[in-house]
Amino acid sequence: MSSQSSHPTLFDIHPLGTEPPIAQRVITPGCLLPAPEHHFVDAQRAADILDVSRNRIFTMLKSGVLRGYQLDESKQWKVLYESIVELCDKLRLRHNIADRRTRTLRPGSRWRDAELLPIPKEDTVTVEDAMTGLNTHRRMVEHLIEEGRFEAYQLYPSASWRISKTSLYAFAAEKSRQLARK
Repeated sequence: MSSQSSHPTLFDIHPLGTEPPIAQRVITPGCLLPAPEHHFVDAQRAADILDVSRNRIFTMLKSGVLRGYQLDESKQWKVLYESIVELCDKLRLRHNIADRRTRTLRPGSRWRDAELLPIPKEDTVTVEDAMTGLNTHRRMVEHLIEEGRFEAYQLYPSASWRISKTSLYAFAAEKSRQLARK
């Protein structure tokens, strides 16, 4: 407990991944947060940013991939914005994807939601789309991803791959040129 208050602070609460009793994961009214309220987004906005369901956000919170808190026992979660940024930065590094964000961030400001993902969601296709476009099977597409033939990332280990349209089209065009030369 904090010496200044009888209410627990977020620092006194066990990490979400340790599955303490629900009362220890719930923030009570009047408790101190480790950051101002504007540093958090609601679960739906986090889901929209990452292009996943709210249930996936809850799973990511419980597993510690994202950080946040639950207000009272209302089931309304707030997600620390910085944990979303950190996740996206880690994905860029893990999958060797260049940072496409267009500007330098001023202190206290945020990235545009659409710029956070390693590849903007409007520039991605699924493995199924790539299979159709390349006229091949799933394993071949996954093999090409593993070889680094086009940019792709998974939000979490069992997630579907999100493949860059631009790099997939470039790969397909190069293959067409190679076939035309033969």
